[in-house]
Amino acid sequence: WLDRKLDPERVRKIKALSISTREIGFLKEGKRFYPKKNLASHLLGFVGMDNKGLEGVELAYEGDMKGEEGWLVLGRDALGRDIFPSNNNYKSPSSGRDIYLTIDEVIQYITEKELVNGVERWRAKSAIAIVMNPRTGEILAMGVRPEFNPNIIGNYKPYDWRNRAITDLYEPGSTFKVISAAAALEEGVARPGDLFDCSRGEIEVGGKVMRDAHRHGVLSFTEVIQKSSNIGAIQIGMKLGKERFYKYIKAFGFGAKTGIDLPGESPGKVRVPKEWSGTSIGAVSIGQEIAVSPLQILAAFSAIANDGNLMKPYIVSEVRDNEGRVIKSFTPQVVRKVISENTSKRLTEILKTVVEEGGT
Repeated sequence: WLDRKLDPERVRKIKALSISTREIGFLKEGKRFYPKKNLASHLLGFVGMDNKGLEGVELAYEGDMKGEEGWLVLGRDALGRDIFPSNNNYKSPSSGRDIYLTIDEVIQYITEKELVNGVERWRAKSAIAIVMNPRTGEILAMGVRPEFNPNIIGNYKPYDWRNRAITDLYEPGSTFKVISAAAALEEGVARPGDLFDCSRGEIEVGGKVMRDAHRHGVLSFTEVIQKSSNIGAIQIGMKLGKERFYKYIKAFGFGAKTGIDLPGESPGKVRVPKEWSGTSIGAVSIGQEIAVSPLQILAAFSAIANDGNLMKPYIVSEVRDNEGRVIKSFTPQVVRKVISENTSKRLTEILKTVVEEGGT
């Protein structure tokens, strides 16, 4: 090979040089083409030079999509002429199967458009957005920035094509307060009307002082979540205790892969209680000293919206053969019951007030 997968214009220019075909020849090959270019590129992934999946759905479902090669056994006479056998020394090739995604193209487009707006507004280095049906676990959109065009993957670096929605970890911060809130309500150590004194604006945990971003007075349990008070959340965590808190952290799926049908998922990082320091109960209560993926946070919040049922996220709904027959189908799968339906409803109402009245 001198080069492979040349664009047609370059081939035309080389042929125009009138070089002898005994010196340079051309061979047509198949090449994967992505008509939507950058849209859902991190999700779809891409193929290599030989059309083998290397990332995303292309890699996860390579075995279904690649098909099978055919073959023919021939004989040759003394003059080198092919002799076709009379027996069945022939196997016809079979086409690859078609993959049907749960992705909604319109929602995917809107999601990525808003990501672009967000990156430009905040001059961000990266951004992630996922849309999931909380009742089923179906992923309706998954967008990541920086973006890339899988048709010209050689123009990008691994930094650009990494699917940060499932590979990258971060400290969730205040979004994690909902986990301790759910655990406290479920265990009965706190009720929506219970009061927490946050007037000092700080609290000492294990010899370390932790503070609120804004000083509050006496807050109800609902107001602690609504106003995202660190002091109130730490008091809830301390009432819960590290053993019970850890049990719910694991139940909500943190520290383990969600099982989504995409390669490269990270399980996150959650330390067992015996490895916690004196300040850990306070830090974890406000989403520190723990590392999660964006998909894990989404799945946990979806469990609260789904009567306490944690669903397994999935991206492929069906696999069909070239005649349209369904070979595989994927349906909603409950991972476990995390909290009761009653707790789910109460916490959902509290979370509504975060948007309607919280101001954070």
